[in-house]
Parts: sequence; structure tokens; C-alpha cells
Amino acid sequence: MGQDFYRRRVGTAAIKRRCTPTLAAAAALALALLLAACVSPVPSEQITLGSAAVDAARSAGAEQHAGPEFATARQKLENARTQVGFGDNVQARWLAEEAEVDAQVALSRAAALRSQLAAAEVEAGLRALREALGRGEPDQRNAMPQPVMPPRVGSEQAR
Repeated sequence: MGQDFYRRRVGTAAIKRRCTPTLAAAAALALALLLAACVSPVPSEQITLGSAAVDAARSAGAEQHAGPEFATARQKLENARTQVGFGDNVQARWLAEEAEVDAQVALSRAAALRSQLAAAEVEAGLRALREALGRGEPDQRNAMPQPVMPPRVGSEQAR
């Protein structure tokens, strides 16, 4: 009985030794496939879109008129490119998308400021024109001309 027990133990160990490398290889293959499925591709399209948005904002004058927003967009785009270099494509994708949105905000702020400056310039021109037409008298420039009433015929002349 002791030998039977011993043979079973030895036989089981031999089977385990033969199956362990196969099992380990299968587990490693499954893990590799799982990791390959989780790895995201390089977000080159998002980085291209973010770069185009930053360039559009720069050409619209966002560096001068919307400095903080433009600087944030440019920094996020640089960080996205750095994350691609580190292999963190998920973070790179987020940063590139945020850079695109921040660049659009900078472009909108720059356009709004240019519109405000143009409106102020038009208003100053109108003010100068009104003063020139009204000869500098601000009370009369908006006043309506008073109608001239013809004299009444017969009421005072008849007396």
C-alpha cells in the first residue's frame, strides 16, 4: 500500500511537470492577447486636429487677444505629444482633445475681442460725426426739430 501511494504521488508530480510549462505558456499567451486588446492606438488624428486648431487660433491673433487660453492649448498639445512618446496613448488622446477645445475657446475669445475693438472704433467715429454735425452741442444732436406753426388767419388780424 505504501508503494502504491508513492507511485501515485510520483506519477502526479511527473504529470504536473509536463503540464506546467504548457499551462504557463497558455496563460502568458492569454495575458498577451488581453494586453494587446487594451492598448489603444496612437492618437495621431486627435493630435493633428489639436495642432490645426492651435495654428488657427495663432493666425487669428489668439496669442495677443486670448493669451491664457492659447497658452493652455499649446501646453496641452505639447503634453499630448510627450505622452505619445511615453506610450500613454489614452492620456495623449485626452490631452489632444482638450488642446483642440482650448484652442477653439482662444479663437472665439480673440474674435470677440476684435469685434469689441471694431465696435468701439465705429462708436468713436459716430460720436465724432455727431459732434461735427451738432457743432459740439450734445443736447441738440438728439433733439427733434420743432415744427414752425403758420400764423392763424383771421383771429388776430381781424381785430
